[in-house]
Formats: sequence, structure tokens, C-alpha cells
Amino acid sequence: MNRYYQRWKNKTYFIPALYCLLAVIFSFAIIVLDRTLIHNMQMVNNPIFLQRIEAARSILAVLTGALLSMITVTFSTIMVVLTLYSAQFSPRTLPDFLESKISLRVLGVFMGTFIYSITQMYFLPDPQDELSSIAGSVGVLLAILCLVLFAYFIHHIANSIQVNLMVERITKDILALINKKQMQKFRNKNKEITTELPDEYEDYTFGESIKVNAKEDGYIQKVDNSALVDFASEHDCTIRLEQSLGDYITKETTIFSLWGETLSSPVSEEEEEKLFLCIEIGEERNSEEDVEFGIIKLVEVALRAISPGINDPNTAIFCIQKIGYVLSNIAQARRHKTYYYGETNKLRLIVNKIPFKDLLYQSFSQIKHYGSHDHSVMGACVDALSFISKHSAKSIKEICWEFSLYLFEDCDCSKMASLDRLFLERKMQELAFVTRHLGESPFMIKDNSKKERTNND
Repeated sequence: MNRYYQRWKNKTYFIPALYCLLAVIFSFAIIVLDRTLIHNMQMVNNPIFLQRIEAARSILAVLTGALLSMITVTFSTIMVVLTLYSAQFSPRTLPDFLESKISLRVLGVFMGTFIYSITQMYFLPDPQDELSSIAGSVGVLLAILCLVLFAYFIHHIANSIQVNLMVERITKDILALINKKQMQKFRNKNKEITTELPDEYEDYTFGESIKVNAKEDGYIQKVDNSALVDFASEHDCTIRLEQSLGDYITKETTIFSLWGETLSSPVSEEEEEKLFLCIEIGEERNSEEDVEFGIIKLVEVALRAISPGINDPNTAIFCIQKIGYVLSNIAQARRHKTYYYGETNKLRLIVNKIPFKDLLYQSFSQIKHYGSHDHSVMGACVDALSFISKHSAKSIKEICWEFSLYLFEDCDCSKMASLDRLFLERKMQELAFVTRHLGESPFMIKDNSKKERTNND
């Protein structure tokens, strides 16, 4: 049930539809209140919030027309912002605007107030009855609320289209997810989690494994590791998750490999169903659990910024700085594989994760390809590697240094302007100092070879 709710709540129409349903309930509550309590109250006195039916009908009619205009403007604004996100930033950033829920909630309030107005107009008594109603006064309060929300909606849109604020939000979401994954290691006291290869690894994965293939096509959106450990403990087996979060799978793709003497080959339908309850597959990637997908968004925003049509290198540099900050946190928080142990201190789950070297390549390879002509962009890449190295282990420092050599592999220093070359050389010297590779800058190596050729001539 929770899985279906998670799917429905991510639909664009879910929040407006929910607000409309609440508006219908609220409207009928006002009608019941009018026909029970209000008529008795007006016999005693005539409070200010009670109005004649004719006046209430006029107020609701004006409110209905105004709300139609506000709904049209709000919907048009949302569509313009979505187009801007897709064209200027990245198609992958569209869900970030909608997931903020503010725009959809404002639209839902407008639609709900519109439903309230037309419902009240339909059920209002005949004006000749000389009765009073609270519907008009409630409509005035809702109109004031809609105006306040509309002003806040404009403020939200103005912030949403600022690329720096959008990049900052994406970065915060990624860091929050990294911290969440780190905290999960300490919440479950009965299940030990380690990144070190256990000595008895081959004993647990001895023999031919039982393969479990996917039942549907799509992206892996979520994996419940604790549930998989519980399943492995219940069936006294070891599970290896063959795919990672964000991977696209088909029905022929192997997701799980299982080792255990008590398991039947192939696994029963009941056991297979339990396994697939631990994993969620959808039509699109999402950044709720997928750290790599968040980095892809930052990379794509940087690529759009350095494209000839936009030509905004400062935005690209800002994105690269954030990518370096994110990768620095990842370097401290994760390793190539994670091993989960059950209550009996037996290896129960093996989760494969992308190696840090591959993650660096995914993050900077396209930026290198399209931004190699801009020395400021390449300098920002080296700065990001320096930042990662400052806060990481020795193995990560080596990876960062090797990757920096890859960045300038195709670079011909002799054709660079003197100040540009000096700028990049200073950046590389800073990285060499951090990674303890002084004197090994690619610029120095090429200079030495150039001097040798000159002396030979």
C-alpha cells in the first residue's frame, strides 16, 4: 500500500486533485453549517459574518471569475518555467521544480476555492427567503488567502529561475541524501555494515549462484537493504545485488544472485515476490535515493552553461565547484562495495557501488570534452580535484592526480597563451602539492621535453 501511495503522490495532478477533494468536503460542511446553526444564530443577533443571500451570491460570482483568471495565469507561468528549465538548464531538472510542491499547492488552492464558489452558488437558497449565509464571508477570506498565495507564488517563481539557487538546492539535496545513507549505518544495531572485504567471502559465495531476473523494464529507484538482509537471514542465504540505483534494467537483466543450501533453484514464486518487494522499479530515474543522478543534473547544467548558445562559463564554474564539494563528501562516505551482516554475524548482502574513479569520469569527462577550450573551466576542474584530495584518503588522492593527467592529455601547451598556461600550471602545482606529486605537472613534463628537443637541434 505504501508503495502505491509513493507512486501516486509523485504525480503532478495528485496535489491539485487532493485540494479539490478537500474543497468539496469544506463546501458541504459550510452548507450544513448554514442550514443548522446559522439560522438559529441570526434569530438572536446578526453577526457581521452573516450576509444576505443576494450579497453572498454577488461575492461568489465575482470570486469565481477572478479565480478563473488566476488559475490561467498560474498554469501558464508553470508551463513557461518548465520550458525554461528544459531549454536552459536540463530536462532532468524538471522534477526538481515540481517536487518543491509550492507551485502545485498554490494551483490546488485556487482550484479548490473555485470549486467552493460554484458549489456554494448552486446550493444557496432563493434570495426571496430573506435568509442570511456565511458562504459569502468565507469566500472573502478565501479570496484574501488566494491573493497572499499568488504574491508568494511570484516570489517562488522568481527564485526558481535563478540558476545559482537551483544548483544550490540540488547540491543540498545530494548532501542530505549522502548524510542519510551514512546515518543508516548506525541506526540498525543488529546489522553490521562494513566496506572491507570479509575473509570468509569465498565461503559465502561458493558454488553456482541462483539468478533472479527482473519482472519489468525500468530504472531502479529504491532498494530496501534492511529488508533484503531480513530475507537472507530468514532463508539462511547470501544475496548479491547485481545492479545499482539508477541502472536501467530489462526483463532479461539479473538483479539478484543468491547462495544458500536451503534455497530451491529456481526460487519459488513466493520467495521471488518477497525479493521484489525490497526493490522499486519505475519509468524514470529520481534523486530521492540516487546520488549519481543528482550529480548528472549538475553536470548537465554546467554543459548547457558552456554551450555556444548560452556561453555562461561562470555558471559552469559554480556547478563544477559544487560537483567537487559533493564528490568530496562521497569520497569520505562510500567505497566500491558494502557488506551487510545479519544477527548471527553472517554475511547476508553484498551491494555493488560505482568505483570513485568511474564517478570522477562520469562527472568531468563531458565537461572536459566541451570545455577544454576554456582555461577557466579547466582550472575549475583542477580546483575541484584539489578540494576532493584535501579531505580524502591517500588512495583517493592518487585517483585525483591520475585523473588530472587525463584532463590535460590532449592539451598542447605550446599553443596556449602564456597567461593561460601560467594559470593552469599554478592550479596543477596546487593539486600536485596536495597529492604529493610535486614536480610531476604535465606542463613541466612537456616543457622539459621541449627543452630537450631544442638542445638536440
